Amino acid sequence: MPIPFVVFGAWAAAVSIYDIRVRRVPNGLVLLGLACAGSQFVPGCAGLTRVGELTLAQSLLGGALAFAVFVPLYAFRAMGAADVKVFAVLGVWLGGGVLLPVWMIASVAACVHAVYAVARTRLPPVVVFGHAVALGGAAQRPIRGAPYAAFLVLAVCAVLAHRAGLIALPVWGG
Repeated sequence: MPIPFVVFGAWAAAVSIYDIRVRRVPNGLVLLGLACAGSQFVPGCAGLTRVGELTLAQSLLGGALAFAVFVPLYAFRAMGAADVKVFAVLGVWLGGGVLLPVWMIASVAACVHAVYAVARTRLPPVVVFGHAVALGGAAQRPIRGAPYAAFLVLAVCAVLAHRAGLIALPVWGG
């Protein structure tokens, strides 16, 4: 596996772990991702962090587009600041061409998460052979927000795997 994918994968894993466990992504981790994304344009470092072929202008445009799309969602409290920052880092690292499929995949994952979270707190416990299974009956635990930053980076991993021919994503032709 090429080194840039290992670097991106390590950063994506760290973002996912933080977001899933504590529902926040430290600014230091976001800045590390931004530094890795920006280093793809530094001579001598491109071989370590360049995941795709794009110019500096495309990279900056991708980051600005991601930021511009998610800031209104943050303003309306539909998502957290970390989600906006991570999406902007993804835009800088991969360019604007990957943002729509990533957003679509992450949004589907968030919808599945929301349905599960609501069902988990609203449905009565299901009893199988005298034992309650975990789907329902968890009303004592409040619904937490979706780990959307984790969904975003995992969606990028899926898109990159699709582009490498490792998996098929029938949603779009890219």
